[in-house]
Amino acid sequence: MHNTVKISDSPDHFLLQIEPLKDSSASHLKAWLKNSKEFVSKKMAEYGGIYFKGFDIKSAQDFEDISIEIDPHLCDRHPFNCSTRTWHTKYTCEVANPNIKQSLIPKGMHNEDAYVGKIPKTIFFHPLEPSDEGGETLVADCRKIFQYLPKKLQKKLMGETMQNDLKMHDDALLVNARIPKSLDAIEELGKSHNSKQTIRLSDNVTQFSFQIPTVVQTENCSAPIWLNLLYIAPTLSYNTYIDTWFAYRHLGGWLNRIRSVKIILSTFYKDVKFWIKDKLNKDPENQDYFSEIGSYYLVSGKKISFWERVQINIAIWKSAAVVPLKEGEIVALDNRLVSHGRMPYKGRRVFLAALGELADIAPYQAGKTNPA
Repeated sequence: MHNTVKISDSPDHFLLQIEPLKDSSASHLKAWLKNSKEFVSKKMAEYGGIYFKGFDIKSAQDFEDISIEIDPHLCDRHPFNCSTRTWHTKYTCEVANPNIKQSLIPKGMHNEDAYVGKIPKTIFFHPLEPSDEGGETLVADCRKIFQYLPKKLQKKLMGETMQNDLKMHDDALLVNARIPKSLDAIEELGKSHNSKQTIRLSDNVTQFSFQIPTVVQTENCSAPIWLNLLYIAPTLSYNTYIDTWFAYRHLGGWLNRIRSVKIILSTFYKDVKFWIKDKLNKDPENQDYFSEIGSYYLVSGKKISFWERVQINIAIWKSAAVVPLKEGEIVALDNRLVSHGRMPYKGRRVFLAALGELADIAPYQAGKTNPA
């Protein structure tokens, strides 16, 4: 059935690109995937992902059905995300609140759930309703990210483990995990995602402790792969300033450069105000002051400096590409090989995601053990 689609490399990004020759319908794509499973699996491992360009996927159910053809074991919950998710089907949910009409700041690139003990092997995205302007999908090859790190930093991170102490409020945790307000259920949830310790801090707040390798390998890739969120600043979000600079530089022109500087200064001012309020906050259950990804550090006690975080951010953007997902299209990513993010946007945006089979990430640690 390869003669019914065009399969090509793109000069604009590193993903494999597949386009319909005539029939762009969801039924045709599902049939093609059903008959091309071995090919698709091989190319997902080789390229890190596939961009299904020019198709006409009209519904969340079609998006789910197509995702299942690539990963039959989709995950029906997303418990450790700090914002509550709106689910369209059993396995598809909105990435963000569509009532947020604009975001002048890009969403930094990350591997989904790379701050907990289990991560989805794959992740799928589909713009049910694209924004009027911007909002393109960012992708970065995690194999190249590690290659672009300075040799000294590569050596420092190889074989290391990141500890993450994540506080979650029941308002998000219970909805996203689809569990009742029960200590037994919460502890079982933590255990199922390899939390080393699950502590109930108050009537509504739980702290989970996860350990995540800084560098991994996979069953199909023996090369070192960058996989963690150590580049994210622990206080002032200077990683966001770097993301903003590079995103607007990609848009081109001096006006966008000037605009990025204004946004960075405005963000810095807001960060300082937030930091002061956080220090003065006396309410341990106030979700406004919960970190989205938790409090993290290297188990060995090694410190990651400001400049090392900057170097990681630069390596991420060196490895990055922009995928202009349009209505009806889908991108499928190996979540261990490719980080994803989002460009700034204006206008209502309904963007769906589906998460693949959950995998214990610890056995994939590079520098200690080989993938199982």
